[in-house]
Amino acid sequence: MLHIVWTVLKILGILLAAVLGILLFLMVLVLFVPVRYQADAGLGEETRVSAKISWLLHVFGVQVRYMEGTLSVKLRLLWFLSFPLYPAKEKRAGQQKEKKKKEKRKEKSKQKEAPLSDAETAEKKERSDIPETGDANIAAPVAVPKRKTNSRMEKRPGILEKLKYTFRMICVKITDIRANWKYYTDMLKKEEVKNAFSLCRRQLMGLLRHAAPRKLSGDLTIGLEDPAMTGQLYGLYCALGCLHRYRIAVTPDFEQKILKGTIRLRGHVRGIHLLILGLKLLFDKNIRYLIKELRQS
Repeated sequence: MLHIVWTVLKILGILLAAVLGILLFLMVLVLFVPVRYQADAGLGEETRVSAKISWLLHVFGVQVRYMEGTLSVKLRLLWFLSFPLYPAKEKRAGQQKEKKKKEKRKEKSKQKEAPLSDAETAEKKERSDIPETGDANIAAPVAVPKRKTNSRMEKRPGILEKLKYTFRMICVKITDIRANWKYYTDMLKKEEVKNAFSLCRRQLMGLLRHAAPRKLSGDLTIGLEDPAMTGQLYGLYCALGCLHRYRIAVTPDFEQKILKGTIRLRGHVRGIHLLILGLKLLFDKNIRYLIKELRQS
């Protein structure tokens, strides 16, 4: 009997260890395998944008395309399965029906605008010469004039009550803002609140640096209506060193208003960075103090 119980417990322990190992493996994947993104855009007479977000060697991904004024979003699984998210099948079917209706209307309008033959014009004249039949003795129904009511006088009391109610609500809001204004200004002067905002700013800047594109390149031709503005914009480009680091070439055009070229970017985001950021904000005493103050307000 004890041998059977020991065997069952051993099997349950193995199953539990296997489940925990799978969960740990999935957690490691989520935290350390980056979510990659890439985008290619073409500017000119027709704007086209193609963007992809993928994870785990492109096993899961989302593809977004904007071309010729149409937007499409697809979900991709296992490198070969794709499911359209936008536009949906029903919407696409409705768009196709609308296109067919528009084509039919155009065909009918073309047929109406087509010139009539001699036989058709003669038949039309014969139909117009035939007198319409009808009983002239039947008198038309006499319209009974309706009694006019002074709708303005009926609606005036309701409008006045609404105006009074809205005016009272505005006064209440103003008094609440005046009462809370001093509380919030005093709260912002506290040292704990200043430290909380400083920490949020530092963490946000770190997240932006981590999520910024690792590779960014482009070749743009820019021209404005005023050549002086074009020169100022090109001078600003020359002053920004970050664009040179990312290999973005800008060619000014002083003769015409133009914006064309291509832009390509690549980057990734790791879940471990988001987890560390969240833990730092969660366990910081200044952040907890700020949350407490906002709840009390």
